[in-house]
Amino acid sequence: WKDKNSPYLGANKLFIKDFGLTDIHELIGKKGSDFSKLKHTKSEENDITIMNNDCSKLNYVETLTNDDGSQQIINTSKVPLHDYLGEVTGIVGVYDDITHQVNTQNELKEKEYLMLHQSKLAAMGEMIGNIAHQWRQPLTIVSSLVMSMQLKLEMDMFDEKFFNKKLSSINDSLQHMSKTIDDFREFFKPQKEKKFFNLNYIYEKINNLIGEEFKTKNIEIKTDLDDIEIKGFDNELVQVLINIINNAIYAIETQEVDRKLIFLSVYKRQNNAIIEIKDNGGGINDDIINKIFEPYFTTKHKSQGTGIGLYMSSQIIKKHMSGDMIVENIMYEYEGVSYRGAKFMITLPFS
Repeated sequence: WKDKNSPYLGANKLFIKDFGLTDIHELIGKKGSDFSKLKHTKSEENDITIMNNDCSKLNYVETLTNDDGSQQIINTSKVPLHDYLGEVTGIVGVYDDITHQVNTQNELKEKEYLMLHQSKLAAMGEMIGNIAHQWRQPLTIVSSLVMSMQLKLEMDMFDEKFFNKKLSSINDSLQHMSKTIDDFREFFKPQKEKKFFNLNYIYEKINNLIGEEFKTKNIEIKTDLDDIEIKGFDNELVQVLINIINNAIYAIETQEVDRKLIFLSVYKRQNNAIIEIKDNGGGINDDIINKIFEPYFTTKHKSQGTGIGLYMSSQIIKKHMSGDMIVENIMYEYEGVSYRGAKFMITLPFS
């Protein structure tokens, strides 16, 4: 605590120790400017403002530099002192050393950034494989059309109507491939601001990116999509849904089932949009279902997964889109047959 002219009048033992002093008498009568760790702060300016305006200043953060060059981050509060007439006579201040807490938070943020980066690299590797699947069919079509046109020319059987039809088909296939590339680039483009988008549009993007995977692996995807518009990050939501669907595909392929099924539903509940994804992959083991959103937890072989996917998916939904994501094992019936699988439910606010 200080008088109105800012010299120290006293302090507790922790303050004395923190300022490298051994006795209270080394402090009394001195000002903040007499201590090197306060020279680059606005400590005395704050004191004068508080006393002149007779107002408190609570919970503000300052950085102090110690004699050895190390930095100390403190959370400070100061209030004016009054005499019996209510006149300001000085000031009293307290502070908490929050250096460790701040450094820990920064380390966690850095780790989360690294995990997000790893997750995107893993997703990019998977997506390149999906692009190869998506391109295989149109490339085959283009190749066969070119061969048929070449054969016509070699047989001297040029037919303008025939050639125009084939060229139109080639153009359609190339446009499809171009759209796939646009979606691929959009998939990894960072978004700074939320925007309004329709959840049906999200499914179109997913189907355009990994639809060929369903055909190649004989997976039936059943959709029930209400016409719902929300505000958020559409690219990140696509990444989350593709990650969940890829996990469903992996689970289904480890089971012996007559039909491989994935269900995607979108509907409204009160002021939220609900996205449900369920499969018939047998469900998640009860002893690990509560761990699947933890960082680096995975049931896949190291060559098949990093364990980051569902953790980062949960972070995207909860932190970036103010929603929630849960998972449970369910039994359900479809077309007279009972199945067991995992159901993910994502809850998102409309705005």
